[in-house]
Amino acid sequence: DPNVQQQQVRHAQSRANDRGFCNIQFHMADMERIPLPDSSIDVVISNGAFCLVPNKEQAFKELYRVLKPGGRISICTTTM
Repeated sequence: DPNVQQQQVRHAQSRANDRGFCNIQFHMADMERIPLPDSSIDVVISNGAFCLVPNKEQAFKELYRVLKPGGRISICTTTM
């Protein structure tokens, strides 16, 4: 549900702002088509979403495209 997802993004941004983390941004986007410029972010965090991506190879290409040199990726996925 896009409304729930936008609410989660707003909540996360609000919590970061409340804690004084002014250099953190949260985005809702398609992992296979990230609407950010090349080499524009320091860290990618995916918690539980990567397993749902239809084209994982394309998603990885996008993550590395937007990640700055020396940036970090953290992917957490659970299987049962």
